[in-house]
Amino acid sequence: MKILLLYNNYQSGGGGETTMVRMTESILKQHGHEVHSVWKDNRNIVSLGDKLGAFFNGVYSAESRAEVAKLIGEIKPDVVHIFNLYPLLSPSVIEACKSHGVPVVMSVQNHQLTCPTAAHFSKGEVCERCMGGREYHCVLRNCKGSHTKSVGFALRSAVARRAGWYRKDIDRFLVISEAVRSRLLKDGYEDSKIRLLLNAVPVPDVAGDPASGEYVGFVGRLVVEKGISVLLEAARISGVPVVIAGGGEELSRLQGSAPKNVRFAGLLDRAHVDEFYTRARFTVVPSIWPEPFGLVATEAMSYGLPVIAARSGGLQEIIEHGETGFLYAPQDASELASHMKRLWDSPSTCAEMGRKARASVIEKYNLQAHYDSLLSIYEEISVSVPA
Repeated sequence: MKILLLYNNYQSGGGGETTMVRMTESILKQHGHEVHSVWKDNRNIVSLGDKLGAFFNGVYSAESRAEVAKLIGEIKPDVVHIFNLYPLLSPSVIEACKSHGVPVVMSVQNHQLTCPTAAHFSKGEVCERCMGGREYHCVLRNCKGSHTKSVGFALRSAVARRAGWYRKDIDRFLVISEAVRSRLLKDGYEDSKIRLLLNAVPVPDVAGDPASGEYVGFVGRLVVEKGISVLLEAARISGVPVVIAGGGEELSRLQGSAPKNVRFAGLLDRAHVDEFYTRARFTVVPSIWPEPFGLVATEAMSYGLPVIAARSGGLQEIIEHGETGFLYAPQDASELASHMKRLWDSPSTCAEMGRKARASVIEKYNLQAHYDSLLSIYEEISVSVPA
């Protein structure tokens, strides 16, 4: 089968979604499929001219449409698989796919189809104001912290909605959690077009030993929605040692407010992330936004670590409370601290939960299951969608 992957990488260099794009490309090639990719990168948006171009291209890019149309004509793919399109590709490429009669699937790794900023999080709170065609709230609330950016995000979302590029022209939406599915349904997307495709997680050959772990770990971007402030308060209450790995716009502020039992490890490369997990007793995912999935949770579980996570979005579908970790009310530092203290004081519980966590990842999020589900969706639309 010939597959064309379309992806616009983020200014941050990517995260879980970028990981899944690379994994999708790799696993398809490993199974003998012919894979072609169009990859744009927002890190190339540097000059004022680049930024102005990105503003307009996010709404409609004739250049990207022509590029994708030309490639489709040359390789004649059986399926086009879309990830993120903003701003350099834009939904205009969907027109190119449909004009050539090629079936299209879209991986929905965040909330971009129901929220202009893809987060459903604004001004420190979960927000659904823009759903149902009310993208103007993104401008009124200045959700991006820049009026120009907020207008751009709202405009491109409104145009795509009114043109029906997603709702009419995408044949299948591949959601990574029931939490994402529920928001699509709430916003009027057809249930018949939605398929659950859980993210795959590579499992290391050897698990860690959480019973001998030296600290409570956090891995991720240091931004408001990740809830690090809640973790810092829980660390202050519980007194257990916490190590935070990652970088981001909140780093300086968080370092200034952290208690003495918290250490910041900075950005880690892959080898050091592996070491980080093997030396941890358990990890915490304190997100205060509706996490679409929670790849860092499954990653930690693959190393045999229990996870304490906020009962938010897709996280509550991953963690089995009392079995593979604990769930707590988002932003409730006292409840989080109680769970942290309980696990820290019981190495045997950590070890047992860690074994169950690793087994859960192996069963539910393995690469073969992911590939089998993806291929069945490709074959479904290749048959059901007329050429």
